[in-house]
Amino acid sequence: MGGLHRVMGMDEGAPLDAEAADAPRYRNASLERAFRILECFDEQGRELHLHEVCARTGLNKATVFRFLAVLRRLGYVEKDPATDGYALGYRLLQLAHRVDEYAALRRLVHPELLRLAAEVNETVHFARLHRDKVVYCDKVDTAHSLRMQTAVGSAVDAHATGIGKAILAYRPAAEIVRLYPGGRLATHSPNTITGVEALLKVLAGVRSRGYALDDEEFELGLRCVAAPVFDTRGEAVFAVSVSGPTVRVTDAMLDAATRTVVRTARRIQAILYPTGMPEP
Repeated sequence: MGGLHRVMGMDEGAPLDAEAADAPRYRNASLERAFRILECFDEQGRELHLHEVCARTGLNKATVFRFLAVLRRLGYVEKDPATDGYALGYRLLQLAHRVDEYAALRRLVHPELLRLAAEVNETVHFARLHRDKVVYCDKVDTAHSLRMQTAVGSAVDAHATGIGKAILAYRPAAEIVRLYPGGRLATHSPNTITGVEALLKVLAGVRSRGYALDDEEFELGLRCVAAPVFDTRGEAVFAVSVSGPTVRVTDAMLDAATRTVVRTARRIQAILYPTGMPEP
């Protein structure tokens, strides 16, 4: 799930800091030029001609023309054939809409995550599935100094996490098999599920219980319990989890946290999908 560390420490799985990200090996001149071109358009949305883009970016005509052609093909820039002027395209509007939706989702869900974190005093995550990864949409840290090093927006292998299995459990078996060509799953600890057949059996148990566990499967010394959030069609689209070190997340604590996590998942479900909460 990203590793445990003291608040002031970092582990190998921690996000790179800004200085490291600025290292030369992480520079990409082509990508930087493309963004320079996109950012040269002003807030008024006025069309720019080729020579104006060149002047604003400091790039030569051939380079700008080539990049604009690619950006047009991808939908990030549009060209008016009558004026030969360029403007920002529909794809940027789509991306902005996604950001708005993401922010709205967090505004709706975050109060429930805060409530859950206050009840269990451990790290709380809210996530969705993307292919074979689980992506963290929101997070509330524990007050303990020993806490999880994860970041909103980061992605980890779903099969090795409770929150990932809580969603995978409600996907068709054929889809699970397609996610893992060759039938082998990445190993993160001695407890990680490493085969598709074994994963399918575990997921069947998740469906029968209504919640998923990560018992030191992603990392030794870390436990997690997660419950799915269903939409109006009965599909698990999100999940919420409680995670913490084994020294604190004992069997007794895990049993109590499980009931709390499931209740929280149902409250979030009612908030996001108020027209109905189908049984899983």
